[in-house]
Amino acid sequence: MITATQAPEKYLEIFDQLKSRMAQEPRWLQSLRQEAFTRFAETGFPNTHDEDWRFTNVAAVAGTSFELAGLESIKKEQLVYESIAPTAVRVRVYDGLALVTGREDMRVRNSAGLSAFSVRFTEVYVRRDGRWLLTAWQTKPLVPVRRS
Repeated sequence: MITATQAPEKYLEIFDQLKSRMAQEPRWLQSLRQEAFTRFAETGFPNTHDEDWRFTNVAAVAGTSFELAGLESIKKEQLVYESIAPTAVRVRVYDGLALVTGREDMRVRNSAGLSAFSVRFTEVYVRRDGRWLLTAWQTKPLVPVRRS
């Protein structure tokens, strides 16, 4: 199990890599990310002893090694999205906010091989200056990853 003091060390290098990408983001977003990471560095991962997290065990996430898979991986074809097929897409608009939900069947190739999986996605858009801006996006796997 990763303790609060071990977790920040593990992710410090990843966050430093992210900082170079952050230079192109708005300052308010850079500040928000830095504040969030500072808090994470102080507290580490939550555990089931924390009241707000008592029913959520994040040990598996805390013990997983992550790597940023940004545009560099895609450009070098280390990460190739072979197909993304959206289905059951639903769009709801509420006075300057749009909520988009649905499912995607994906096929992705990387150094480990081809993975096929389905995800449920949620996107949140805000209307500013006559344009819709994506402000939040989340996906959740629906079925285990199949490697071929």
